[in-house]
Amino acid sequence: MFLSPIIFFILGFLTHYLKLHLKFTPIYGPSSYPILGCLISFYKNRHRLLDWYTQLLSESPTQTILVQRFGAPRTIITANPDNVEYMLKTNFINYPKGKPFTDILGDFLGRGIFNVDGELWSAQRKLASHEFSTNSLREFVVKTLEEVVENRLIPLLIQTANSGKVLDLQDVLRRFAFDTICKVSLGTDPHCLDDLSHVPVLVDSFDTASLACAMRGMAPVYAIWKSKRALNLGSEKKLKENVKRVHCCIDKIIEEKKQKIATENGGNHMDLLSRLLLAGHENEVVRDMVISFLMAGRDTTSSALTWLFWLTTNHRDVKDEMIKEITSINNGDKALEFDELKEMKYITACLNESMRLYPPVAWDSKHAAKDDILPDGTRVQKGNRVTYFPYGMGRMEEIWGKDRLEFKPERWMEENGELKIVSPYKYPVFQAGPRVCLGKEMAFTQMKYVLASVLRRFEIKPVKLEKPVFLPLLTAHMVGGFNLNMFLSLFIFFILGFLTHSLKLHLKFTPIYAPSSYPILGCLISFYKNRHRLLDWYTQLLSESPTQTILVQRFGAPRTIITANPDNVEYMLKTNFINYPKGKPFTDILGDFLGRGIFNVDGELWSAQRKLASHEFSTNSLREFVVKTLEEVVENRLIPLLIQVANSGKVLDLQDVLRRFAFDTICKVSLGTDPHCLDDLSHVPVLVDSFDTASLACAMRGMAPVYAIWKSKRALNFGSEKKLRENVKRVHCCIDEIIEEKKQKIATENGGNQMDLLSRLLLAGHDNEVVRDMVISFLIAGRDTTSSALTWLFWLTTNHRDVKDEMIKEITSIYNGDKALEFDELKEMKYLAACLNESMRLYPPVAWDSKHAAKDDILPDGTRVQKGNRVTYFPYGMGRMEEIWGKDRLEFKPDRWIDENGALKMVSPYKYPVFQAGPRVCLGKEMAFTQMKYVLASVLRRFEIKPVVNVEKPVFLPLLTAHMAGGFNVRIYHRDC
Repeated sequence: MFLSPIIFFILGFLTHYLKLHLKFTPIYGPSSYPILGCLISFYKNRHRLLDWYTQLLSESPTQTILVQRFGAPRTIITANPDNVEYMLKTNFINYPKGKPFTDILGDFLGRGIFNVDGELWSAQRKLASHEFSTNSLREFVVKTLEEVVENRLIPLLIQTANSGKVLDLQDVLRRFAFDTICKVSLGTDPHCLDDLSHVPVLVDSFDTASLACAMRGMAPVYAIWKSKRALNLGSEKKLKENVKRVHCCIDKIIEEKKQKIATENGGNHMDLLSRLLLAGHENEVVRDMVISFLMAGRDTTSSALTWLFWLTTNHRDVKDEMIKEITSINNGDKALEFDELKEMKYITACLNESMRLYPPVAWDSKHAAKDDILPDGTRVQKGNRVTYFPYGMGRMEEIWGKDRLEFKPERWMEENGELKIVSPYKYPVFQAGPRVCLGKEMAFTQMKYVLASVLRRFEIKPVKLEKPVFLPLLTAHMVGGFNLNMFLSLFIFFILGFLTHSLKLHLKFTPIYAPSSYPILGCLISFYKNRHRLLDWYTQLLSESPTQTILVQRFGAPRTIITANPDNVEYMLKTNFINYPKGKPFTDILGDFLGRGIFNVDGELWSAQRKLASHEFSTNSLREFVVKTLEEVVENRLIPLLIQVANSGKVLDLQDVLRRFAFDTICKVSLGTDPHCLDDLSHVPVLVDSFDTASLACAMRGMAPVYAIWKSKRALNFGSEKKLRENVKRVHCCIDEIIEEKKQKIATENGGNQMDLLSRLLLAGHDNEVVRDMVISFLIAGRDTTSSALTWLFWLTTNHRDVKDEMIKEITSIYNGDKALEFDELKEMKYLAACLNESMRLYPPVAWDSKHAAKDDILPDGTRVQKGNRVTYFPYGMGRMEEIWGKDRLEFKPDRWIDENGALKMVSPYKYPVFQAGPRVCLGKEMAFTQMKYVLASVLRRFEIKPVVNVEKPVFLPLLTAHMAGGFNVRIYHRDC
């Protein structure tokens, strides 16, 4: 009796359930796997996400797809106008921004209008809606535009047109928009357009924070950025620092504004900040609101303008029609007025069409508050991310027809010349519904003002003709900027002459060869894949490049140009030496270790040390002291050690022995002290151990794929950075102790006959810290470079018996071993010098050397260099270039350095920059050759050297100076005389 009501209830429930759930439509999505979801497909398409999503949406019957991937919320992406209207209007309350979205932008935008929901959003919206609707604000915007356009933008473009220089129009438009929105929103002027080489702190911090937030949103796994935030590492540390700077700047402006309002008793304050403060809102709320206005008012308009200017360069008919409309409404005899701008219907159509194809905001996400079903039958679960996709919607055939990919402003015009009314849910570039953009009219006013002012005055021509890359950050950018030439239309009668001059200047630019690169990441993936063979990878790329120059751009590192072109090397190291200093990024890497030593400074500090060192290295007394020191260390330590090893038959790491020998020698020459490294091969003195550890840590900094990693570790004092700090401290303590002892010795002996460099520097009156930094530089140069070169040459002789025999023949013909070697005898050994040159051509002690451009420049091969770029010349690669050394470039042939008369050939140091060249040419070159020849002459005539393992080729390890990975293990045998 009681079962019947239950059965009846179940049947009723099932009927209701089926009515509700039979509306569900199977949802289309990319290939998906358990746990991972579509993470693999996402990763494969990461460099073309927008077009991949667009392709998937066009294949989906409902223009809606499901994207589920490990580490990110379940995401529904739609290009269906019915769904967009449902989300943005019909069921608006169920689709707020949501916590996952506001988390991404929260640290930057705070509780500003674009990053809040509910009552807080409603209150700010009501306030902003009132302010944006006033005529007084509209008039203030137009007046501000007139001032910034006529007094800054147009004069800048005239100057550029007259100079024929290349201009990044995207950068200029972003600067213009920031100047304008700051004046409108804050009543302050950042003067971004005044100096294109300078980026104000507020702008730089704003850009960095925006980029870091965008990286959060595009992270394949959200836990990555959340972990970095918790640990305050990398991009998250940078975000925190830059948000703090933005907040400080805005807070300061707010305080100044409040004082001004109080002083002027209200006054006539038209900017939004004043209006908000006069309404009595607290500082933090006001700050967050104006940051939101700054972001919306700057990046969206500059993005839209950049893409439309580019489109006009490919559609002459459209541009002519735009100019025709502009000149018919305003002939330029007076400032543009709001009503005139409103009349420009065709300009509006062009902006709409440009933003259809290249929307400033490519996608916008909401998060479902409750379970729901979209109009196309897609089931939405509570917490799902639901994204509408303006970029994809602009490419849907169902919305725009078969010509959807073509730029046709006419699609926005009625037959009677009026603008067509298009549903904002079909074209949601300015959002729609309750959250529709309040600044839409202001944005169109600003964009039309710029277009009308620029197009009637100038011709714009891109430097590159290929299609730019659309980069969807918080707002869309054109990758690499929009570089173009400006031409004044007013000079139409002189255009041919001007073009001739311009072509002479700009045809010097050469398209630069580069490895596979992707938006944001750059070539980081290729770099990572080739990290174990970087030198050979770069060499391969350079040999494939028509100019022997490549561009390496990767996330987390400066834009880097690498060259193996001798003309470029000469230009950097001599012709335009002043523009290519070491630069702060380089000196940062070595600064903790080398301090202000000669190898790590620029400008006057370098010049003063160079002059001092140049004098000391040129003295005969130093030369004699070096030879005397070599005699002592070679004859009393190195040779006895090798005799002992030869007698015992033990295995010896020759690289280690040569490094110990070089350290003993350079310490005696530079410091006048003796570390006795050769006395006990099982023991490493504290100074040597600390020196090696610090050198390695600095080298690791330079080779880090993302520089922020080592900088974060330094800030937190852990890992390799903690080790570096500890060992630099030990090196400094050791050197400081030696300096104090030396000063006491000099004082006791009243100067005496002190031959070492330390004594000479102290006697010249230099302070301890400068002296310490200089001698550390001398130690690193004098020890590792010579030991590296000797290690590789000894290895090469084991594979080239004919070369070794020729070397011994020369040695014994000049020196029979009955007395100590003299400088003049060493100088006579031309074939030894040729062998050393040839060995260092293939295995240079310093594989590459970097400078940083002080100003924009063009290298002799046409490569464009931007201010701040890292420009690296690459001795390792240069030694392997067929264009420089011929088809036998990979062979070890010392004869290539000897002319027909048996004399050494003179080879340009810019073709063979192993000892640098130009003003920074190595002062110790002669000392290095003296030392290396002394060792070769002393060892080769006495001993046979045989590697323990006959590897085809040891691994060349490019640290601060090059090493042979794993050492050079050999057995030593007495040579039969």
